[in-house]
Amino acid sequence: MILGLEFTLLAYLVLAALFALLRRRGETPALAFLVVANVLLLWLANPALLLYLALQTLWVLLLYLALRDGRRSPQWAWLAFAGLVPLNLVDLAPNAVAMLEPWQRTAWEGVFWSLGASFFVVKSFVMLREGLSGALRPGWPALASLSFLPSFSAGPICGGLPWAPGHLARGVGARVLKDSFLRVGWGAAALYILAPRLKRLGASLVGTPWGDTADMYLNFVALFLDFSGYTAMALAMAALFGAQLPENFDRPYLATSVREFWRRWHISLSTFIGQYLFKPLVRRTGSRWLGVTLAFMATGLWHEVSWRYLAWGVAHGLAMAASLRHWPAWEALKARMPPPVVTMFCWWLTMSFVASVSYLVLKAPR
Repeated sequence: MILGLEFTLLAYLVLAALFALLRRRGETPALAFLVVANVLLLWLANPALLLYLALQTLWVLLLYLALRDGRRSPQWAWLAFAGLVPLNLVDLAPNAVAMLEPWQRTAWEGVFWSLGASFFVVKSFVMLREGLSGALRPGWPALASLSFLPSFSAGPICGGLPWAPGHLARGVGARVLKDSFLRVGWGAAALYILAPRLKRLGASLVGTPWGDTADMYLNFVALFLDFSGYTAMALAMAALFGAQLPENFDRPYLATSVREFWRRWHISLSTFIGQYLFKPLVRRTGSRWLGVTLAFMATGLWHEVSWRYLAWGVAHGLAMAASLRHWPAWEALKARMPPPVVTMFCWWLTMSFVASVSYLVLKAPR
């Protein structure tokens, strides 16, 4: 959490109570109050971060006003991703923009130039498409979703519909409170205790026989605990306001293929890739193989414009493309083996592939 777990949890417990009181006068005043509170917390986290988010929000609003008459191609909505330019510019050439140099020497660098800002750009694009399609016009629900601090750094990726009138739960009962506190407890344990310990354990094994392999698998488990722990807390805190954010993980380490893995891992990102990248690219190229490869290459560069993440995208794209094809020799081999053996082998192969690609990206020099 950008502002620390204890402060964030206490702040949103108080905000949730005030939000519930304001909802008696209507959902619009309650959402407006939440947006203002989120903005103040973002300013407290880092004024430069808030400035960046405000400029991106203004840019997307201008795109909506320019495109809403329907006379221009909806492909213009992709200009929302222009918000990634300053992120990548500073990553690739830290001294290229003189006005940013003083900021780079401050503590905010690790917050601002993070994946969280990339998530924000994706969410703003989704909300722009919601507005252009008529699903949800820009307003307080969209701003509440964009500014909700607990979901800033790790998602899930969603538009403003979970915060829209009619979608918010009417009240927060004892069961929701219990589930939310359990989720926060698990998320905090995964993010702050289990993940760091596994990373330290893996690092201590490097240099020993099979130590690098153990470090690879331990970092892979830590990655899930880190990511899912953060998301679990975001979902739990949103539930305190009656908003049901989409689930982001569904036991991904039980997957027996790369295709199944991406149905279970970071589900909101997988949904985005399928809806906004894979399907349009297939329509344009006429090839599912090329479409999925290009989609994952773009996703890799969205994480970071570097050869490391381009390689990550190519590897996953080719693996997904291979999973879309029928391989007679492989099917014949599986038919000769006992089903439990096939399942275990496919599980091991999938986990090893995803773990090794992630590990190479994390350990490769920048």
